[in-house]
Amino acid sequence: MLKLTLTLFGMILVSACQQTPAHDTSAPDAHTSKNALDWSGVYTGTLPCASCPGIKTRIVIHSDGQYSQDSHYLETPGVITETGQIKWDDQGRNITLISESNDDPSHYWVVENALVQLDQQHQKITGDLADHYRLEKVRMQLNNQTWQLMEIANKAVTDKLTDRVNISFDAEGKVSGQAPCNRYFAGWEQNGRQLSIEKIGATKMACPFLQQEQAFFTQLDKVDNFEIKQTILLLKQGDEVLLSFKAGFDTETSKN
Repeated sequence: MLKLTLTLFGMILVSACQQTPAHDTSAPDAHTSKNALDWSGVYTGTLPCASCPGIKTRIVIHSDGQYSQDSHYLETPGVITETGQIKWDDQGRNITLISESNDDPSHYWVVENALVQLDQQHQKITGDLADHYRLEKVRMQLNNQTWQLMEIANKAVTDKLTDRVNISFDAEGKVSGQAPCNRYFAGWEQNGRQLSIEKIGATKMACPFLQQEQAFFTQLDKVDNFEIKQTILLLKQGDEVLLSFKAGFDTETSKN
């Protein structure tokens, strides 16, 4: 009797196991470029060009998907600038740059710290120049870069002043640049994000922008720290933004 009971109990257990559905608890692969990489940032390089030595390119992608692109065809004048929104493909691997000013959008494969340009069929470009269709992600540095003025005390300046007024920090501790009227120079020291600009001097030429120039120098003299957000330089006193600049786009750099 005991043997029969054990046999029946075993059959019930086997039957229960067979009727219990198997649940797949494995999650789908979520490691796509879109959600696994830090894709926002600044990408630069020189892309191949059929009719020129190359196209110097800088693409800035923001975390909200907005982008800006500067392009300069080497050995030709001018810079082409466009802005728009990136669009991810269904696999979260490639992006397309969507802009109202460009009817022929570019496509890129997003990889670790780089963008690889694709052809119009969203395929990787092959051939002898294949390795050159690549923009590297860069971190903007305070020095060895020309910064163009955008705002004084959170007030936007005119396009004429943006094109004219700039600041540069060299590796030897010297500041130089163009103020609204005059060339200027100073010394600088950095400790982390702390920044001091000392002994500001300038030429003494008159021009219609002397009031803006005085405001510029007043703010510059108060700077004690800085912050760089992609291509934007903020010169600050404490938490207050005194001067805002945008990284210039150097069209003099050669293909190499």
